[in-house]
Amino acid sequence: MGRKGLTALLPALLCLAGSAQAGAWPRGEGSQFISVSYRLHVTPEHRLHTMAYYHELGFSETGTLVLDIGQSVNGDPKAIAALRYVLLPERNDRHLAWDVGLGRIGEAATVRVGAAYGKGFAWARGRGWFNLDVAGYSTPGFTGAHLQMDVTFGLSFGDGPKVYAQILSGKPHGDSGLAWLGASAAIPLRPGLRLDLGLFHEVVSGDEYRLKLGVWKEF
Repeated sequence: MGRKGLTALLPALLCLAGSAQAGAWPRGEGSQFISVSYRLHVTPEHRLHTMAYYHELGFSETGTLVLDIGQSVNGDPKAIAALRYVLLPERNDRHLAWDVGLGRIGEAATVRVGAAYGKGFAWARGRGWFNLDVAGYSTPGFTGAHLQMDVTFGLSFGDGPKVYAQILSGKPHGDSGLAWLGASAAIPLRPGLRLDLGLFHEVVSGDEYRLKLGVWKEF
């Protein structure tokens, strides 16, 4: 694939990071979550294959360490380590959290600052959740920021599958905005292990799709 083709596809990659993130919910002291996924990005002219690794480690009842490895908005290697902390005590299954992270995108040092709001609820077949994530990525001098906002609505069928819909949006520095609409299902394979399948469509240009195949591990 030529550089021009990569440039057309890669602005979506940063905002399409691990879709299984806990968002505003704390992971819990001693608990871990790992997601490894393969993504196939498709346009009428090009195919792009990427991999992503996402790891959460709860170090207290309200604090979580996060490692996010993948590709950046311009296709450079990305590795960000972040601290997420719940701001307010749980109230009516509502959660509010902030996060701050440091790492590298390509050869440049990068700062991430974000916030998340989550709301859990019960429904006839189990539990559901709503989560809103907003974040900015920039250099330590806070120049050339990339902004993103992700909205997730999901339903759990008891100990069975989890299904969730997402709107993933972003505004890369110097480029026009983008937005993806997607649906995914996390299918249990055995206790603590799920197969994560998803399909996303880029709704601004209308001609890009992403297929996701991954696994979740909780322990």
